[in-house]
Amino acid sequence: MSDEFKTVSDPLPSASRLLRGRVAVTACPGQDECGLCAAACGFGALTKPGRLPVVDGEKCIGCGACVKACPRGNMRLVDGSKGEECEVTVKCSLSDLPETDEKVRALDAAGKGLGPARVIQAYPLPDGRNGIVRFRANRAFINTAVSFVK
Repeated sequence: MSDEFKTVSDPLPSASRLLRGRVAVTACPGQDECGLCAAACGFGALTKPGRLPVVDGEKCIGCGACVKACPRGNMRLVDGSKGEECEVTVKCSLSDLPETDEKVRALDAAGKGLGPARVIQAYPLPDGRNGIVRFRANRAFINTAVSFVK
């Protein structure tokens, strides 16, 4: 089962960790040294020893502070504890914020449609520009779903 959760470009935590609930995953390309994700983590689960942030899945409680803090949307939460579905939490622009229970399409990092998904939670952030969306999709998308489209 653990091979199902691995991907070369964006490694996920272990299968056993994913089964315990939400955990942060980074897709940061390290183009700068902003470190806002690591600064937002109050649990020491996210560090930025160099240009790339590093997530310690065993320390991560899946609170989402790093997702909210990342100005480029390079952080997400992934949850493999939902049976036949996976749950993904991402940041999006307020103009793209869907409604709770809305049907959307899960997307990979290249913007390619993966399949149907359902919004579990969607809410605006206090910054007035962004929102947080939690959606569920087929478990097969756990290592590739990074966004959605209405």
